[in-house]
Amino acid sequence: MTDLHDDVLSTEDAVRAIWAEALGGAIDDDSDFFLLAGSSAAALTITSRIEELSGVRPPLRMLFEYPRFGDYVRALLEKGR
Repeated sequence: MTDLHDDVLSTEDAVRAIWAEALGGAIDDDSDFFLLAGSSAAALTITSRIEELSGVRPPLRMLFEYPRFGDYVRALLEKGR
């Protein structure tokens, strides 16, 4: 595995942990923010924790555009390129 691949997996794992903490449960790629009862408080927690991790706060609208975890994290990684 390459360092880039390891970095991607590390970022994905960190974001997955943030979602799990904010939404109170296990998160897989098909987990949907809204079906997991995502609230405005959870959305703010997710974006602020990602900002702590990366130094950049993702726009809240990303959760509306990409409510499934797998899509969300791919969009985050693409945005970070």
